[in-house]
Amino acid sequence: MFSRLVRRVHVIELTSNIPPKMILDLGNSPKEYILNSKDTISQLFEQIKNNESSIKDLKILVNHNQVPENTLLGDIMNQQFILTYGKKHYHILPSRNFYINGNESYHAKCQERGVPINEARKIARYLFVLEKQLPDNFDSETFSKAVASAKSMSVSFMQEEEEILKSQLESYKENLAKAISELNVYQEKADKYAEKILKIGLGVLLTQWSVIAYGTFVKYGWDVMEPFSYMVGSTWGILGLAFYIKHKEEFYPTSFREILYNQKLEKLMKKNHFSKDLINLLKVKIELVEKQLRDIQ
Repeated sequence: MFSRLVRRVHVIELTSNIPPKMILDLGNSPKEYILNSKDTISQLFEQIKNNESSIKDLKILVNHNQVPENTLLGDIMNQQFILTYGKKHYHILPSRNFYINGNESYHAKCQERGVPINEARKIARYLFVLEKQLPDNFDSETFSKAVASAKSMSVSFMQEEEEILKSQLESYKENLAKAISELNVYQEKADKYAEKILKIGLGVLLTQWSVIAYGTFVKYGWDVMEPFSYMVGSTWGILGLAFYIKHKEEFYPTSFREILYNQKLEKLMKKNHFSKDLINLLKVKIELVEKQLRDIQ
């Protein structure tokens, strides 16, 4: 059951490439799609449909609202969004390089040369500022001033990056809190369902016991009720064997309750396109951002 759920609900993190890539498996095989910030959603959909001819109904949702297809990908890549195709929902999380603004080409070159991520950010940021400070033609004096200006702006850039990271961390924590709250609702409903079924079962057992006792001691006697009680006992034995064959474990109230709980929980998550993978991935993202904050502070 859970494996079928996972195939319907997916959680994907954009790669740390510049520009980032989105790896989608829509049925045949995983394919990479490059997300250029200046492309529109409709252009992305066109790429997907070229690779998957059977794909027709594609949508992107942000906060459960559909985003127009003429929206630039750059407007949604820095936040969590959902790509829907039929009944499948892909939760897309931004890559950890969301805070690189304008210096993608320098950062990509640093990555190609194996420069560590934190150092690559500093180098790319410095070169980007330096380039903005220099005219097409310049002398040594102009270059020296540009270098001094770029150095002086490094502090403000570090502060800007810290603020962006904190904002993203807050967003991740907020999304995590919502996801946990939503899961708690489903767990509570599943728990109540399991309790309800067990109480119904208890009622059936008490009714069965009462009927046999009444028939034996009041109405008919043991000669009449013996075959009936034997058939009832055999029925429960057959049900216990069927339970063991299906679930590969003996029937106990605790195991039966756990199965009822898990089945109901999976149905609720499937119905509402929710996946526990989202919680796990958000926790990983929070750890990464917190580590990046510690590195720059």
